[in-house]
Amino acid sequence: MKHLKRLAAGSLCGLALALAFVVIALIRAGVAVANSNTVSFSGVAQPLAWYIVGFAVAGGLLGLLWPVSRSRPLRYVLGIIAATCFMGAIVIADSGPPRAWSRDALLGWAGLSAAFGLAVGLGIDRGLTPT
Repeated sequence: MKHLKRLAAGSLCGLALALAFVVIALIRAGVAVANSNTVSFSGVAQPLAWYIVGFAVAGGLLGLLWPVSRSRPLRYVLGIIAATCFMGAIVIADSGPPRAWSRDALLGWAGLSAAFGLAVGLGIDRGLTPT
Protein backbone atom coordinates (compact mmCIF):
# COMPACT_ATOMS: atom_id res chain seq x y z
CA MET A 1 0.00 0.00 0.00
CA LYS A 2 2.94 2.29 0.61
CA HIS A 3 3.84 2.16 -3.11
CA LEU A 4 0.31 3.04 -4.14
CA LYS A 5 0.27 6.05 -1.79
CA ARG A 6 3.58 7.30 -3.21
CA LEU A 7 2.30 6.79 -6.75
CA ALA A 8 -0.92 8.69 -6.01
CA ALA A 9 0.83 11.50 -4.14
CA GLY A 10 3.40 11.90 -6.90
CA SER A 11 0.72 11.94 -9.60
CA LEU A 12 -1.23 14.59 -7.71
CA CYS A 13 1.90 16.72 -7.31
CA GLY A 14 2.63 16.39 -11.04
CA LEU A 15 -0.95 17.30 -11.84
CA ALA A 16 -0.77 20.33 -9.53
CA LEU A 17 2.46 21.48 -11.16
CA ALA A 18 0.99 21.13 -14.64
CA LEU A 19 -2.10 23.07 -13.62
CA ALA A 20 0.07 25.80 -12.08
CA PHE A 21 1.91 26.12 -15.41
CA VAL A 22 -1.43 26.27 -17.25
CA VAL A 23 -2.57 29.08 -14.95
CA ILE A 24 0.67 30.95 -15.67
CA ALA A 25 0.04 30.51 -19.41
CA LEU A 26 -3.50 31.85 -19.03
CA ILE A 27 -2.21 34.87 -17.12
CA ARG A 28 0.31 35.50 -19.89
CA ALA A 29 -2.49 35.22 -22.46
CA GLY A 30 -4.54 37.70 -20.43
CA VAL A 31 -1.63 40.14 -20.39
CA ALA A 32 -1.22 39.75 -24.15
CA VAL A 33 -4.92 40.47 -24.70
CA ALA A 34 -4.69 43.46 -22.35
CA ASN A 35 -1.87 44.77 -24.53
CA SER A 36 -4.11 44.56 -27.61
CA ASN A 37 -2.59 41.34 -28.98
CA THR A 38 -4.71 38.49 -30.25
CA VAL A 39 -4.59 35.07 -28.61
CA SER A 40 -6.06 31.98 -30.21
CA PHE A 41 -6.97 28.87 -28.24
CA SER A 42 -8.01 26.82 -31.27
CA GLY A 43 -6.48 23.36 -31.28
CA VAL A 44 -5.15 23.64 -27.73
CA ALA A 45 -7.25 20.93 -26.05
CA GLN A 46 -5.31 17.86 -27.16
CA PRO A 47 -1.80 19.28 -26.53
CA LEU A 48 -3.00 20.59 -23.17
CA ALA A 49 -4.29 17.14 -22.23
CA TRP A 50 -0.97 15.52 -23.21
CA TYR A 51 0.88 18.15 -21.18
CA ILE A 52 -1.16 17.52 -18.06
CA VAL A 53 -0.99 13.73 -18.41
CA GLY A 54 2.79 13.90 -18.97
CA PHE A 55 3.32 15.79 -15.73
CA ALA A 56 0.98 13.47 -13.81
CA VAL A 57 2.82 10.39 -15.11
CA ALA A 58 6.20 11.96 -14.32
CA GLY A 59 5.04 12.78 -10.80
CA GLY A 60 3.65 9.30 -10.28
CA LEU A 61 6.89 7.73 -11.43
CA LEU A 62 8.89 10.01 -9.15
CA GLY A 63 6.64 9.09 -6.24
CA LEU A 64 6.97 5.40 -6.97
CA LEU A 65 10.76 5.56 -7.31
CA TRP A 66 11.29 8.03 -4.46
CA PRO A 67 13.21 5.59 -2.19
CA VAL A 68 16.18 5.70 -4.57
CA SER A 69 16.50 9.44 -3.91
CA ARG A 70 18.63 8.61 -0.88
CA SER A 71 21.58 8.41 -3.23
CA ARG A 72 22.71 11.77 -4.62
CA PRO A 73 23.57 10.56 -8.17
CA LEU A 74 20.24 8.75 -8.41
CA ARG A 75 18.41 11.99 -7.67
CA TYR A 76 19.61 13.24 -11.04
CA VAL A 77 18.62 9.96 -12.69
CA LEU A 78 15.15 10.38 -11.18
CA GLY A 79 14.99 13.89 -12.62
CA ILE A 80 15.91 12.65 -16.08
CA ILE A 81 13.35 9.84 -15.87
CA ALA A 82 10.66 12.34 -14.91
CA ALA A 83 11.68 14.72 -17.69
CA THR A 84 11.50 11.97 -20.30
CA CYS A 85 7.84 11.53 -19.31
CA PHE A 86 6.73 15.14 -19.56
CA MET A 87 8.95 15.98 -22.53
CA GLY A 88 7.72 12.83 -24.26
CA ALA A 89 4.13 13.96 -23.76
CA ILE A 90 4.95 17.39 -25.16
CA VAL A 91 6.67 15.91 -28.23
CA ILE A 92 3.75 13.49 -28.73
CA ALA A 93 1.37 16.46 -28.68
CA ASP A 94 3.50 18.18 -31.31
CA SER A 95 4.76 15.32 -33.51
CA GLY A 96 2.41 12.41 -32.93
CA PRO A 97 3.29 8.97 -31.57
CA PRO A 98 6.97 8.08 -31.09
CA ARG A 99 7.00 5.81 -34.16
CA ALA A 100 6.22 8.90 -36.26
CA TRP A 101 8.92 11.12 -34.76
CA SER A 102 11.53 12.52 -37.06
CA ARG A 103 15.18 12.37 -36.11
CA ASP A 104 14.97 16.01 -35.05
CA ALA A 105 11.99 15.32 -32.78
CA LEU A 106 13.81 12.36 -31.23
CA LEU A 107 16.99 14.39 -30.67
CA GLY A 108 14.97 17.29 -29.27
CA TRP A 109 13.16 14.97 -26.87
CA ALA A 110 16.42 13.39 -25.72
CA GLY A 111 18.26 16.70 -25.33
CA LEU A 112 15.46 18.50 -23.54
CA SER A 113 14.82 15.46 -21.31
CA ALA A 114 18.47 15.52 -20.27
CA ALA A 115 18.55 19.29 -19.71
CA PHE A 116 15.26 19.56 -17.82
CA GLY A 117 15.98 16.28 -16.04
CA LEU A 118 19.22 17.57 -14.62
CA ALA A 119 17.39 20.68 -13.46
CA VAL A 120 14.73 18.53 -11.79
CA GLY A 121 17.48 16.41 -10.22
CA LEU A 122 19.17 19.54 -8.91
CA GLY A 123 15.88 20.64 -7.37
CA ILE A 124 15.43 17.26 -5.72
CA ASP A 125 19.02 17.34 -4.50
CA ARG A 126 18.71 20.84 -3.05
CA GLY A 127 15.46 19.87 -1.37
CA LEU A 128 17.00 16.82 0.29
CA THR A 129 20.52 18.05 1.09
CA PRO A 130 20.84 19.68 4.52
CA THR A 131 22.21 23.22 4.46
